[in-house]
Amino acid sequence: MLQVNATPSLASELAARLGADAVLTDADVLASHARDHAPTVPAGRAAALVRARTESDVVETLRFAHARGVPVVPRAAGTGLSGGANAIDGCI
Repeated sequence: MLQVNATPSLASELAARLGADAVLTDADVLASHARDHAPTVPAGRAAALVRARTESDVVETLRFAHARGVPVVPRAAGTGLSGGANAIDGCI
């Protein structure tokens, strides 16, 4: 099992770095982005969704996640059929 060093303040810490409008934690939003179109591949629950606007946002998110041992699941349109964009519990 993957050990995630996520804390309840993970999203607020990340929002302080990227801006509150770039980090989403609404359960419905997270659920709508938790999986691609693979019907049989399980999806976990993300801790936060980052809507990166710049390359710097991506770099900062990856540095932040790496320092805390938090997995990052990149996602584009979510139209894949392999589960590659499915969330892992506690991920960004």
